[in-house]
Amino acid sequence: MSGCGGQHTWSKLGDPAKANVTNPVGTGSYVLESFSAQDYKFKANPEYYGGKPPVPELNFPAYSGNDSANLAMVQGEIDWTGQFIPNVDKVYTSKNPNNHYWFPPGNIFSLMPNLKDPILSQPVVRQAMSMAIDRNALSTKAEYGYEKPAQPYAVLPTSSSWVDPSLPEKDKKFTFNPTGAEALLEKAGYHKNASGVLESPNGTPLKFNLIVVSGWTDWDAEASMVAQDLKQIGIQVNVQQEQQGAYQSQLSSHKFQLALPASTGGPNPYYIDQALYSTKGGGNYEQFSNSSLDAALNAFAQTTDEAKQKQAMYQVERIVAEQLPTIPLVCGATWYEYNTSKYTGWPDANNAYVSPSLWSYPAAAIVVMHLKPVS
Repeated sequence: MSGCGGQHTWSKLGDPAKANVTNPVGTGSYVLESFSAQDYKFKANPEYYGGKPPVPELNFPAYSGNDSANLAMVQGEIDWTGQFIPNVDKVYTSKNPNNHYWFPPGNIFSLMPNLKDPILSQPVVRQAMSMAIDRNALSTKAEYGYEKPAQPYAVLPTSSSWVDPSLPEKDKKFTFNPTGAEALLEKAGYHKNASGVLESPNGTPLKFNLIVVSGWTDWDAEASMVAQDLKQIGIQVNVQQEQQGAYQSQLSSHKFQLALPASTGGPNPYYIDQALYSTKGGGNYEQFSNSSLDAALNAFAQTTDEAKQKQAMYQVERIVAEQLPTIPLVCGATWYEYNTSKYTGWPDANNAYVSPSLWSYPAAAIVVMHLKPVS
């Protein structure tokens, strides 16, 4: 929405960090019309260099969570959104022939451990936790089948051509095996105390707080189910539902033990792995650092030869699958619901010109400029 200003603008501004800009200079397709905590609006920029935007106004109302937003969507108050909705065919598309959705896989949703925690830093603990989690139940019950179970190498099904064909069988698929998880920890010197809670070899109980965003109902359901699964093998997890701002602050400052975040997405696995697992990755809240993985990602970025890029990604996949710096749960959906009564030109499975959800930057600007008013 913003652009560059000339000297005649900046020379009068003073300290940019303290300036109150009431008439900003921009080159985007829309300009801000009004803003409040409950709602903000953009109006089409009549001087947009790309031509007149087809939608005269964009209105972004705020909702407290999935439930209130879903109600507004079903009642026809929302034309375009991106959120989890249970029983979407029954609740949404059956109500109006103009109601549509498309949920392509777009990210890896994981149980993220803080690797600076002395217990969670142990690969054997993360492996046991992974074995104790029933991903099929998460997929079918918490996510209503929209999101399929993830794999150890953390690659989306849309990028299956990037998966190392020589991966060991153990690295190709997660196995739900609570009994095996307990045996693995017992062999490593962990034991249950009189309360049934596992303790490390030095007597530290395996008790952790798990943060998740309050109101994101599918995430909240997964958090509860993960806690119940881990309880079965003696790991005590306390789920803390946080407001999004507080949740993100704890992730960014690494002040958490366990978290449920979604990765970024991209046209191939590099974009997920670079953000999530590289030492300086923007989504590496778990604080994982592996020089071999960093070197492989750097090798990928230094070439456009797809064969060489794949060899680099094969190295990354093995490290991720064997060390489990995060514990992949499901392949997160790109939530996307839309109504065609006013506009056509929306992306769909047959015309996937952009990742379609509002929160998939820069999808919003691209989609809007593709829309055409219904005559």
